[in-house]
Amino acid sequence: MALAFLYQLWSILPSYHMYTNTVSKNLNVTADESIEPPAYQNSSSTPSIVSYASNDSPLTSIMSPPVARGSPSTSSSSTGSQSTIDGAFIVADENTHSWQETVLDNVHKLRNLTCTDNPLSNAVDISVHFTKDICKVGEEPEEINPSLFEYSQGDYINGYVLIKSSASRPIPFEMFYLLFEGTIIVTDLQTKEKNPLRIKKFLEMFDFSASFNDGHINRLITEFDNPFQCPDMVDPRDGTRLSFGLNKTILPNRVYKRFFTFKIPNNLLDSECNEHNLTEHVQLPPSMGLSRYADSTPRGVALEDHIKDFSMIDTSVAYGVLARFIGRKSKYDIENKLKKHDDTTLINSTGDEYIILKETCNYMRIVRKSNDMTENEKRMKFVESKLIHENLFNRIKQKIEMGEELLKSIENDEFDSSIDISKKLTDTELELAKLRQSYRQNSRDVKFPQTKVDDSYEIVFPMMKKSFTGTTKNIGTMKVSTPKKDYTIKYIPPPKFRSHPNKEGVEPSWQLDVPIDLSVSLPSLASSNDTKKLPEIKSVAVELVVSTIQSEKYAIPIELHHNMIFNKPTTVPMQRLTFIDNDNITNNIVKPTQELSTKLYQIIKKLGVENFKIEKQMIDDIKGICQLKEKNINLQVNDVKIESEGQSRDSKGIAGIPWARDLKTNAFTKKFNLKLNLESISLKGNEKAQNSSKAYDKFCLVPNFQSCYLARMYYLKVILVTSTNEHIKIKVPVVIQKS
Repeated sequence: MALAFLYQLWSILPSYHMYTNTVSKNLNVTADESIEPPAYQNSSSTPSIVSYASNDSPLTSIMSPPVARGSPSTSSSSTGSQSTIDGAFIVADENTHSWQETVLDNVHKLRNLTCTDNPLSNAVDISVHFTKDICKVGEEPEEINPSLFEYSQGDYINGYVLIKSSASRPIPFEMFYLLFEGTIIVTDLQTKEKNPLRIKKFLEMFDFSASFNDGHINRLITEFDNPFQCPDMVDPRDGTRLSFGLNKTILPNRVYKRFFTFKIPNNLLDSECNEHNLTEHVQLPPSMGLSRYADSTPRGVALEDHIKDFSMIDTSVAYGVLARFIGRKSKYDIENKLKKHDDTTLINSTGDEYIILKETCNYMRIVRKSNDMTENEKRMKFVESKLIHENLFNRIKQKIEMGEELLKSIENDEFDSSIDISKKLTDTELELAKLRQSYRQNSRDVKFPQTKVDDSYEIVFPMMKKSFTGTTKNIGTMKVSTPKKDYTIKYIPPPKFRSHPNKEGVEPSWQLDVPIDLSVSLPSLASSNDTKKLPEIKSVAVELVVSTIQSEKYAIPIELHHNMIFNKPTTVPMQRLTFIDNDNITNNIVKPTQELSTKLYQIIKKLGVENFKIEKQMIDDIKGICQLKEKNINLQVNDVKIESEGQSRDSKGIAGIPWARDLKTNAFTKKFNLKLNLESISLKGNEKAQNSSKAYDKFCLVPNFQSCYLARMYYLKVILVTSTNEHIKIKVPVVIQKS
């Protein structure tokens, strides 16, 4: 135990902002200089999401008119980073202590030599290796293949990076750093470019002992080297160099080695959802998809290793350990102009451009363990999500009402020109901000107001009868209901990540029992027991729907909940005599917001931007909902049984279940349970694969999650086909959890 303790790593690494204000601070202080303590603030000077294509709406163009390049108003200089923007140039002044921070904040804008024919870049070889335990000098590590493991929060990622050069001369660099990162990557499928369309980095953890430093950082408690020196250390086991030296050069005929260790965090930083403070948005999203960005050399992920998780074809969530060299253009014999994402160039104080000399990333799969929540906590979470959603919509509606009142006053010549509209609106916004802040405080409290909670999902369906003249008449109603609950099933990883891949038998959690209650009320049978005139259910079909929701550019301002989205009664009449399902996020969430956005846009056009101001956050929130995309994959449940009063029937046996008369409501009822085996699910139309293997051997259903830009939900869609060919659909939520 004592020996293990001596070799343990320091468990707390400094933030990058702390690092640039302490470890990398210039120690040559004159009498006129003073060292200020580090400021604990968000050091990023650029947005966390990178966009290379404009997808703005007319509302955006009115509220945020574009600024011409080179305009003085485009300056983004800050005290922390000492960076300035002059036209298409970002200046990172090397005479300041934080120029490296400026480079890292804008690394997505740097030109990259990795996949080019540049001889110096091709001469540098970087390889990332993973090991079972923490690497130590002089000891043989046990290497592992990260593609065979599925990591979770709290797991350690250990390994080392090997760097060697085949060039005939030393290769200079300005920065070398090693980090563990998580990214959401959106690629443009319309072009053949490997470069991503957008990158959202939601996780960045730097290992400063593995990165280049002017001094030496002791990794282990047993190390006591002088931090103000950078000795030329050699690993006696294999002769690899453990440091680059102070000249910042990669020498030929040498192999450099850098050890790293990361601990996967339990949650993301709160700043990842800084504007909305949504607790679901700071959970680690699971690895998903395979974009061309991850598939490109040298960041290779073999295509045969791709997991069918039903992600959007152009979007992926990836985790990896990345090693990167950054240098100056004048040092790398660049003759031809490289193709860039945009026209922005990062330069130093002398005008020399910063360029990525070489980078590589070794990916791993991460699926976090789900949080266990009690029924009361789930209810509180739903109330909170509902309040946030209603609060946003009420603020938008209040803004519209205010604008309509102003327009009405102007049209009726009742408007007093002496009134300062902007002042009036500003005061109103302050009141709204106070209300919202008050809500924020209350919504985090465990004491929620007691509200009536519906205990079942219900669909009330009008029964129509067509006469000989072609007219239709409402002859009664049919109600379909099921208890309101979340059906939780266990997450099962793909076969190669299981400890027992040849597991036999059934998974109990994938066997569901869904009660269904039918109730028919026909006025013509109010005083009769003649059940022959009642409509019957010819068959029942069940689908497991995999729903992926994405916002490419703007953060999703709400937490999505099944009860807020589906089973809207107003959508039922549109489903008559058709398989089309209009009860979805697009119709129930996106389109209503788009209608409000259109009204707000028209008011802004009439009143003018100067007279009718709207805070930028509200505009971004509206766009975050209006531009949501959803992708639904319907998986057919092939093993469906109907159980009633101890008897089991097939999916067409509902008609054999007798109707019962409810004397209290004077309606006819029929109750049964759907016995579902989700191991039998398959893609619709793929009959050959129905009985070939279990569902979790063919697909990977990742746990439910929500982030600021991507979400995954599941639900069962029960489709009842009546004797009049009506299709009644009711949805119940499914939650996939990793224990």
